[in-house]
Formats: sequence, structure tokens, C-alpha cells
Amino acid sequence: MSKSPSSPVPAPSDPDEETQAGGQVPREPFTPTAGSALVFKPKERDLSGTQLGEYQLVRKIAVGGMGEVYEGVQLKLDRRVAVKLLSEELSREPEFLARFEREAKSAAALNHPNVVQVYDYGCAEGQYYFVMELVDGTDLSIHVKEHGKLSIPDALNYFEQAVNALKFAVRHAIIHRDVKPANLMLTRDGIVKVSDLGLAKKLTDDSDVTMTGVGMGSPHFLAPEQADDAAHVDHRADIYALGVTLLYLLTGKRPFEGASNFSVVLAHANKPLPTGIELGTALPDELEAFIKRLTAKRPEGRTKTTTNSLPTSAA
Repeated sequence: MSKSPSSPVPAPSDPDEETQAGGQVPREPFTPTAGSALVFKPKERDLSGTQLGEYQLVRKIAVGGMGEVYEGVQLKLDRRVAVKLLSEELSREPEFLARFEREAKSAAALNHPNVVQVYDYGCAEGQYYFVMELVDGTDLSIHVKEHGKLSIPDALNYFEQAVNALKFAVRHAIIHRDVKPANLMLTRDGIVKVSDLGLAKKLTDDSDVTMTGVGMGSPHFLAPEQADDAAHVDHRADIYALGVTLLYLLTGKRPFEGASNFSVVLAHANKPLPTGIELGTALPDELEAFIKRLTAKRPEGRTKTTTNSLPTSAA
């Protein structure tokens, strides 16, 4: 990687700076997460201003267990992108790198309006990376923290868009395994885009996906069977996580909190999911029943997530 100060890179926008037209305060373009479900913390570094292959890294915008995410520019096309850099720890694991290449190829084939598009992947000067669409918006976790719980129509609208993306992925033999509000990006135009499908499991891949924590998912949205055997879950684990996510969007609260991730995982496995009213928000009976079917403890008890199965309270 090399410094390239003379490259034509747009300066990062100031989040406090008003636009000249309309006086609105723009949100900085947001990006998929950096794989926070992994079990180690990457070394802290800032490669802003450096060039990685044909990509100029403008500024760091996320850090997680998998590595770092930068806003960048694809110099040949002058296209703004998100560049996810693999951590040094993962880059030293040949088995993970083989999976990384397979899954990057699979993710790049997922061209859908509700999926964050993967453009490219590669290695430059020993640094592995993949390149994604830069989403102009925020994620639903931040959106709820900033604006509070959602209305029923908005929550079901975003839920349905996420369902459409994950159904499309399943048709391409891919499941997500880490569905959560932070992986559901919301654009300025109200479009939901599912991120981190590049980390998803190919259904035909029998490799040990738990070797570095990949596949464990996030404890607050984790299906019970995923805690037992993350390597062999199917799309029904995503249905459970979507149900918990829907409850979060409607109430602004996660169903279980605990002193440790392990205690939260145990709660998902052994305790009934709280109702909306138990989390401080009364929900229609039909909607409560729908969430209950999505989050059945046993995978075979979960409802199929289709447009026809949405509660009429969406109206």
C-alpha cells in the first residue's frame, strides 16, 4: 500500500456541514459491518490516505472482529465504494482464506436491490480485502437508537424487504447466519439492504465454519440451534433472527440482556421470548402471534416468511 496524496479523491464530508440546497444535515455514507461476531479484536491502525491496488482508502468507518471497513474510491471508475480489510489474524489462516475467496465469489453473484452488492475482492501487498457498495444511509440499529422504535407499517416494510433479500440468497444456496439490525442497512430512500452476505455460509460448503468464530452470529439475535452447532444451521436460523429483529424494531429493545454473551445465548435457548407489552410496547395479537411463529425454539416450528404470511396489521 502506498500513499497517494495526489490522487483525485473527494474529501470526506463533514457530518455537521449543511448542504447548500435545502439546508439539510447530511448523514455520512454508511457501510456494512466489519464482522463483529468474530472472537478476537484486530490491531488498531488507520490506513486512511493509502492506496490498496486500484482503491484509494479515504477514511475508516467501521471496525470489527473480521477487520476494518474504509470508505474508498475505485480510481479507474471514480466510484465511491466500501473496502473491507481482513485482519492480520484471519489473513494468516489458509483455510479461512479459501472460504473467503469462495464466499466473495458467491456474494458477488447476488445482484438484488435489497442486498449490499459485492464488487471485487483481492490481495495487494499481503493485505486481503473485498469491495462493496457504499450505502448512503445508516443501519437499523443506529436508526432505532436515534429515532426510537418504529411504527408497525415501517417495521413490517423493512422486515419484508429483508425477507426478500434472504429468500433470494437461499435460492442461490446461501444463508446469512448473522441477521441483526446492524446488518440491515437503510438508505435515504427507505430501501433496506442486507449486508455481510459475503460472510454467509454456502449451503453446499461442509468446511468447519466455526474455526475462528465465523458463523456464531450475534448473541442477542441468535437462534438456539446456532449456539449448539453453527456449522450446520439452515435458513430457519435466519428466520429466528429476523423475528427477534422485528421485535426489536417494534419495541426498541432486545428481548434478553445479560451479564455475558453466554447468558444471553442461554436465554434464547431456554426462556420464552418476551411479548411486546413485556418490553414496554403493546402490539396487536396477530403481530404477537406472527413473531412467536418466527421465533419458535425448534426450527421446524417456525413459519415460512412469505409476503402472504405478513400480518394484516401492516396496513
